[in-house]
Amino acid sequence: MRILEEAAALYDAAHDSDGLGQAMAQIGHVHADQGTSEVGIRRLQTLVIPLARDGASRGLAALNAALASLFFVAGHYDEQLAAAGQAAELARIVGDSRVLLQARLSLGTALIMTGRSDEALPVLEETIVVAESLGDLDSLSRALTSAASILHQ
Repeated sequence: MRILEEAAALYDAAHDSDGLGQAMAQIGHVHADQGTSEVGIRRLQTLVIPLARDGASRGLAALNAALASLFFVAGHYDEQLAAAGQAAELARIVGDSRVLLQARLSLGTALIMTGRSDEALPVLEETIVVAESLGDLDSLSRALTSAASILHQ
């Protein structure tokens, strides 16, 4: 975490909002892994508006995707849905297929968790195709498992 904090501080000092967003997204993932999702949410949410002032960027897309993951871990599924949707839109604009994949997977999960499985299935089917094309086996496995859970309800 310390190295990521140092990287974020360097990006911030250099006024590199894209780099700052990407570094803070990684910090968010660490918070999710450590079980400190609420702390991570508070930290990342403070950056969304300032980074958005610079327009769409890979860093802002990654930041929103990390927020979606944190919201999932914290059980805030409506907020996850909003953050994942924003991350997907930003990733699409900037052409970041990896963040788009993660955002769409999170979107599908959020739709399931909010009782909207009928909307989740097409999102997950698209996610499966993208995960296969990128060779992302972890995302592919998670998307297939989620889609299977819908089909077996």
